[in-house]
Amino acid sequence: MPLIPLLFAAAAGGALSIPNLLAANSTYPPDALRAGKSAGANIALVVDAQGRVARCDTRETFGDPAFGRQFCALISANHYKPAKARDGSPVWYRFDGLYTMFLSDTAQGRQMQALQANQPAAGELAVSRLPGGVNRARVAVLLLVDPTGAVTDCQAGPTEKQSALVTAVCANRAALSQAPLTDAAGAAVSYVTNLKLDLVVDGSAPN
Repeated sequence: MPLIPLLFAAAAGGALSIPNLLAANSTYPPDALRAGKSAGANIALVVDAQGRVARCDTRETFGDPAFGRQFCALISANHYKPAKARDGSPVWYRFDGLYTMFLSDTAQGRQMQALQANQPAAGELAVSRLPGGVNRARVAVLLLVDPTGAVTDCQAGPTEKQSALVTAVCANRAALSQAPLTDAAGAAVSYVTNLKLDLVVDGSAPN
């Protein structure tokens, strides 16, 4: 991967937004609640520009496997506010990562909390420097991806504060290209997605 010299630039106005997938968590399934079940699942999810779940695939489960395999059905039963570009226009949304439902007062629930807290980043990005003189930092961002896979907009992720680090990553969004996304007819569409990266100062990564 080429060395990225971090550029610091101001963010534009407005904001990207994503569907609230936690709506599926609003009512814990009664059978899972009675049995004290908690689970996690790595899922590949696509929500269309009307807020409907277009695709959901379960790749791996943790905790109670049967409960984890229910997640796509639970998520797909909801209609969401669609993702939006900075100008407010609705776009598709792609999520590829860990989804959890857990009871925090149980051993299995605490395992799911720990699993969620220790999720690895999607990749590493070699940079020329980082703020504060540190050698490594993690950042979570939202990306707006055009039909070719190029990233056209970027901002802090839902749980990340806007910072100099986020601004720096977003100023270098040309290095963050993603896979194109197509609808049921095979037409490429614009979409918003989450990305978590570990930024590593060139030469500081272990051999």
